[in-house]
Amino acid sequence: MADTRLAGTQVFPNFQHLPPLLSPRLASVLRWTVLVVYLALVLLLLLAPVQGLLVFWGLVVPALPALLVVAPGLWRAICPMAFANQAPSLLGFGLRRSLPAWLAACAFAIAVSLFVSAVALRPLILNDHGTAVATLLLVAPALALVGGFLFKGRSGWCGTFCPLGPLQRDYGHAPTIVVPNTQCGTCVGCQSGCYDFAPQATLFDDVLGDDPRQAGQRRFFMSMMPGLIAGYFLQIGANHGYPLWLAIFLGSILATVGLYQFAISFLGTDPARTAAVFAAAAVALFNGLAAGVVVHAVEALTGLVLPDVFEGVLAALGIIIGGTLLFQSFRLAQRYDAAAAALQPVSAAVTGLSVSIEDRGTGRIFSADIGQTLLAAMQAAGLPVVGVCRAGACGSDPVVILEGGDHLSSIGADEAATLARLAVPTAARLACQAVVSGPLVIDTDVSRHKSHAEKKRERPAEGREDLPVGVLVTRTSLDAAAGRTPLDQADLAGVGHVVIIGNGVAGSTAAEELRRISPAVRITLLSIERHAFYNRMALAPVAAGKESLERISMIDAGWAQRVGVSVRLGTRVSSIDRAGRTVTTLTGETLAYDRLVLATGARASLPMPGFLGRSNSFVLRTAHDALAISDCIRRTHARRALVLGGGVLGVETAEALARAGLSVGIIHRGRHLMERQLDSIGARLLEQYLAGLDIDIVTGASIERLIGDDRLMAVKLERPPAMNADLFVAAIGNTANTELAASCGLATERGILVNGRMRTDDPAIFAIGDCAEQGGVVSGLWSSAVTHARIAAAAIMDMDPPAVTETSKPVLQLKSAGIDLLSVGTVFPKDPEIEILRAPAFSTKWWSIALRDGAIVGANVIGPVGSLATIRRQFASGRLDPELLESLRAGRLERAAAHANTAGPSQP
Repeated sequence: MADTRLAGTQVFPNFQHLPPLLSPRLASVLRWTVLVVYLALVLLLLLAPVQGLLVFWGLVVPALPALLVVAPGLWRAICPMAFANQAPSLLGFGLRRSLPAWLAACAFAIAVSLFVSAVALRPLILNDHGTAVATLLLVAPALALVGGFLFKGRSGWCGTFCPLGPLQRDYGHAPTIVVPNTQCGTCVGCQSGCYDFAPQATLFDDVLGDDPRQAGQRRFFMSMMPGLIAGYFLQIGANHGYPLWLAIFLGSILATVGLYQFAISFLGTDPARTAAVFAAAAVALFNGLAAGVVVHAVEALTGLVLPDVFEGVLAALGIIIGGTLLFQSFRLAQRYDAAAAALQPVSAAVTGLSVSIEDRGTGRIFSADIGQTLLAAMQAAGLPVVGVCRAGACGSDPVVILEGGDHLSSIGADEAATLARLAVPTAARLACQAVVSGPLVIDTDVSRHKSHAEKKRERPAEGREDLPVGVLVTRTSLDAAAGRTPLDQADLAGVGHVVIIGNGVAGSTAAEELRRISPAVRITLLSIERHAFYNRMALAPVAAGKESLERISMIDAGWAQRVGVSVRLGTRVSSIDRAGRTVTTLTGETLAYDRLVLATGARASLPMPGFLGRSNSFVLRTAHDALAISDCIRRTHARRALVLGGGVLGVETAEALARAGLSVGIIHRGRHLMERQLDSIGARLLEQYLAGLDIDIVTGASIERLIGDDRLMAVKLERPPAMNADLFVAAIGNTANTELAASCGLATERGILVNGRMRTDDPAIFAIGDCAEQGGVVSGLWSSAVTHARIAAAAIMDMDPPAVTETSKPVLQLKSAGIDLLSVGTVFPKDPEIEILRAPAFSTKWWSIALRDGAIVGANVIGPVGSLATIRRQFASGRLDPELLESLRAGRLERAAAHANTAGPSQP
C-alpha cells in the first residue's frame, strides 16, 4: 500500500453516489417476504425442531456467506433484524439519541463476543434444541427494535451490536455486486466507519484506520475467522468433552490471529491485503467444510440420496467464491494504491513552515503555518476572535498589527472598505483576510488603540485652529472656513437631501458612499428596527445564545456623527408621495427628499400559514427574531430543535443550535442541501460535516401539516415520519419587502424593479439590497447589497458607476466554524464555451471553477477550514496565472493554493 493514508471513502463511492439496484417498492416487498419466511422458520423450529434445525443449520447458515460475498448489500436491505431496527424511524417514533461514546467504543467487541459465543454454544445446545434457536431468532430482532427506538440511524444494532455485523464487514468488504444501502435514505451520521455508507471502503478504513484500537479489533476478527471455522468443523463428531472442545476452538482462533500478526510484523506483508487473504481463506474453508452438512440436510429433508460428486461440487463452488473475494479485494487495493499515490503532499518548503505570532492583548505566543489565515491560526490557538462571514465584509475580526505588517498579504478592496467603515486604527487588519508569510506581533484588543478618525478629532485641522473639535472635517467645511465657495458633487448633481429607508448593509453602505462622494449632502437614514446596523449574517449564534447582539454590531456609537448621517431607529415609513417628493412616517412626520433610496430588505418566508402562531415556532431574519429564539431556549430548556429549510441560513442556524448543545434536525424540500450553490457531491461533503455534529438531515421532504395548537409539537411530512421537537425555526427563504414601493405605484414583481443604475421607474427613487430586482434576479447576498449601494450612490451624484471589484461578483460564504464553503459569481453557468474545472472524484474537498478564456466566471469551493482563503484572493484578480491554472486542471487544489501563497500576495 502507499504510505499516504487515505480514507477509503475518499476513493470509493458512497451509497448516495451509486445507481440504485432496488427500487423502494421492490425493497419493501423483499423485506416483508423475508420477514414472513423468517417468522415461518421460527415457527418451524418450535413445532418441528428436527426439520427446523436441518433447514437452519443445513441450508440457511451455509448459504449466507456466499450471499455476503457476492451481494452483501442485498442482505443488508432485506435482513429482518435491520427491518426491525429501522421500524421506529419509518413509523415516526423513537428517541433518536446519539450512541454514547463509551458504548460506541465497546460496540464491536460486544458484537464479536456475541458471535463467538453463539458458535461456541452450537455443540452444547444450539445444534440440537430448536426452541433455543427460535428464542435467539426472536430475541435478536427485539433487541434491534429497542436499539432503533433508543438510538438514531442504525447505531442501535445493525452497525454496532449485531453479532452478524463483523462477519458482514469481513466477507462483504469487496462485494461482487454493489447493492447500495436502501434502509437509511439520507445519512444521519449515526456511527463512524459505517459499512452501509461505502461498502468498498470497509477494508481500508477498518484495517488501516486512524484509530489503532478500532483497526486492531477489525484485524483481530478478520484473522480469527479461519481458526474459528477450522476449530469448529474439524471437531464435528469428536467425543473428547466440551471443555477440551472449547479449548481447541479458542486455541484455533488464537493460532490464526498469531499467524496474521507474524505475517505483518515479521514478513512485512501489507495489513489490508493480508487481512483480505484471511477473509478469502475463511470463506473457502467454510464452504468447503460445510458442503457435507448441506448434503446431509438435503438428503434428510427430501429422502433422496445425492451422488458423491455433489459434495465436491459444493466444495469447489465455495473455493471459487473465496477466490472471487480475494480477486475483488486485490482489485480494490490497486485502486486504493493509485489514489493514494496521486495524493502527493505539497512540498514542505511551501506548507511545512510555521512562524511565531505574539498577541499583546492576551500575552499569548502561538504559531501559524505559512499560507494560513491569521483567523485560522488565532482560532486554533484559542484566542478570542469571531470569524463570521470570513469574506472581509462583516468586520467581526479586526486585529491591530503592531509589527510584521509586511508579512501579511495585501489589503483587498472589500477589506479596505470594511476597515474604513469600522473606523479602526490604520494598522488594523481583518484576520480572515490576512494570509501569514512571516512572524507577527498583534493586539486582539483593538479598543486600546485609537482610530485614525479619533486622532484627527483630537487635533485641529492643519492651518485652521479655529475649527471646533468634534466637527466633521471635510473639504467643504475647510473651504467654507477659508471663505471660499464650496465645490461639492451634490451641488453639481442638484441633490440636497437623500432619504434612505433601511439601515441594513445596503442602506448603511449607501450612506457611507454618499458621504464619501459628497461632504455636503444631507443624509437621513430611517429604520423600522430599533437596533443600529448589525451583522445579519451572524444572527444564528445570537439565536443559539452563543453570541451577544452587541458583538455583531457593525458600527460604533459614534458612527452617525462621524459619517454625518441623521439616523432614526424605530421609525416606520407609512407612505411615499412621489409627486411631492416626501415620505411620511407612522407618527405623521413628513420628510422632503431630493433622492429616495429604498433599502427595505426582505422578510422571512413561512412554510405555511399559521406557522408563527405558536410559542415555540420562529423565523430568523432580524435581531428581534434571534433574541426571541434565544429566550425560548433559555425559558423552556429546549433540547430538540427542528430547522425547516436546508439553504444557507438553515445550515448556519442548525450548526449554531447544535454547537449550543441542542439535538438538531433539518428538513429540506430539495434533493440535497444548498442546491442553489452545490451539486450532489459538494452537498454530500456538507452533509457529512453536519452529520459529525449529530445533525439529522431529511431531504426531498415537504411539510403536510403542523401538529399542535398553542405550542407546536411536531411537523407531519408528506411521507412518514412525523418529526417532533421543542423548538422550530423556519429558514426556507426570504420575500422582498415591496409593499411600500407598490403602494406609491412603483413597478414591482418579485422585488422592486430597477435598471443597471439601481433606479426604479421613478428617476428620483432607487432600490438596493434584498428588496431590489435587477434583470429578473433578487440576489439576497451581502456582497450584492454592497455593490447595489455603491452603484446607487454614484448614480445619485451623477457619477460614472464604480469599477468592478471582487464584491461586484455575487459572493456567498457559509458562516461555519468547522468547514469552508464559498460560492462566487455564476455558480452553474450553461454557456458551452465555458470551461469547468472540478475536483477529482471522492476528494475531501469539492470545488468547481468556471472559466471563459482564462477569466473566472464563477467558483464553488467546500472543504476543511482554511481550504479557500488564499484561493479566494486569486478569484479577486479575475484571472488565474498559468501555473495555478495548470494545478487546477490537474485536480490539485492544494498545490494551486500553495502556488498562490508562494507567488506573493495578490494586489487589490
